[in-house]
Amino acid sequence: MAKGHDNLIPASQRSKDEARGNGQKGGIESGKSRRRKKALRTALKEAISLTLKDLHPDLREGIMLAANIKDEDITIADAVIGGIIRTACEGNPQMVKILLDTIGESADTRLKERDVKLREKAAALANGESNKPKEQSTMVQLVESLQKAREKRRAP
Repeated sequence: MAKGHDNLIPASQRSKDEARGNGQKGGIESGKSRRRKKALRTALKEAISLTLKDLHPDLREGIMLAANIKDEDITIADAVIGGIIRTACEGNPQMVKILLDTIGESADTRLKERDVKLREKAAALANGESNKPKEQSTMVQLVESLQKAREKRRAP
């Protein structure tokens, strides 16, 4: 057996009072953790609505440099969104995933859309209907615009 596991007693071998006490301790710690996370979410929601000019100069300059922006009158949220979109357009796959997940166009959604389209096409072909072009989804439009931006960057 691995070191440190010799002194562990399984929950099934503990008394009911001891198990109840351990469960209570876990519940108390869970509550503390939830309150800390809620306080952090609240602080972030308040901070993200601030304009950059309201921040400490060092923090403002760091955010402006990281997001590659020059306007101090925009909010932190605008800077974050602009940074995500800019890096996604540069081809960063993590930022593309964050962007697509945020707007509700995740890979799962894309796969479901593709499956539905294939089924519709198969049904149309089985019924002898012509293959008429349909409107593109937002995700397809985004991917095509990212591909065009990448091609423009590579062109001399």
